[in-house]
Amino acid sequence: MKICIEELGTHHFQWFDLPITQNEIQDWIDKELNDIYIENNLGGIPEEFEVVDTEEIPYLGSFTSYQTYNDYYELLQEQDEVLIAYSIDNLGIRVEELMKDSSSLDDLVKYECDIAEYVDIIIEEGLFGDIPDKLKFYIDTDKIARDLIMGGDVNEFTYNNTDYIIY
Repeated sequence: MKICIEELGTHHFQWFDLPITQNEIQDWIDKELNDIYIENNLGGIPEEFEVVDTEEIPYLGSFTSYQTYNDYYELLQEQDEVLIAYSIDNLGIRVEELMKDSSSLDDLVKYECDIAEYVDIIIEEGLFGDIPDKLKFYIDTDKIARDLIMGGDVNEFTYNNTDYIIY
């Protein structure tokens, strides 16, 4: 994951890999920006920075500090990216809230499959007890799937072109 930081006095920018440290920014200032300030008689020192672009980092926008990106990166290292996206997109939890306390993610269960596959899984796991194989043919899995979704028992979620069932 990368972010692009612009120094606002010179409009020069640099891409950094997350997590980024103050030392990395200081190295950039020392190697490139201080000379530009001197050559152009800008006075002072480079001190105003803004994240102006990212590489595939959802949920954080302009005027976000690099430290917030570091916090988001840390969240992604500690928690499941799919559950983070689901919580933000479907449960309305703000990314800033998850960075402070991600314990709500611990209550979610995720299956990597579509609803039809999920119904097959729960039948095989014995949700309806031990059903003889010759009777399984008569179970209307489409209606069970519909009822699970409509009843709010499970939710379908697609992330990076992969289907999930989350509850």
